[in-house]
Amino acid sequence: YHGLLVCPIDGYEGRYHFLSAVDVTVMDSSGLTLGTNRYPDAQYPDSFRFIEESRFMPWPSWLYRSGQTALRKEIFMCKNESAVWLVYTLEDGPDEVKLDLKFLFTCRNSHELTRSNDSINTDVMIEAAGIRLKPYPGLPGIDITFSDEWHQEGGIYWDYNVCYKTEKERGHEWIEDRFVPGRITASVHM
Repeated sequence: YHGLLVCPIDGYEGRYHFLSAVDVTVMDSSGLTLGTNRYPDAQYPDSFRFIEESRFMPWPSWLYRSGQTALRKEIFMCKNESAVWLVYTLEDGPDEVKLDLKFLFTCRNSHELTRSNDSINTDVMIEAAGIRLKPYPGLPGIDITFSDEWHQEGGIYWDYNVCYKTEKERGHEWIEDRFVPGRITASVHM
């Protein structure tokens, strides 16, 4: 279902697709990015070229490297919890880097696609450990929490026209817009 967090919601049929992806740019001279999206005329960023190692046991883990900077991404989920944990570990390079985190949300039934719309609540609520979103009435709120220093600025904006090749081949709707809760930066230390 093209997502990091797809889960059931009480009172709704089927599963709901909330978090599509998190694209990461390391804010140093390495040019290191994590995440790849297909758009009508491009594939961007091309982060797959930075993958040095992939592991899927005991949980998904990728090591990305560019120059002296190496960043590991790990994904964790707990059974019966509607949550996903993304852990970024600086394994080589400077003592600290800042990450530009682009959270890409959809908030839709898993069999539908989202297009930009005016029904979305664009408020981003700042809380002690992170941010909270309540994009659509009737759906649960979304909490993004951080374990280290972080900063958020700006409101929700749309990332347009991500393409799903397999859906196109199957004859289904295949272009989606995802919303981003402003610019988020976080620190990662060695």
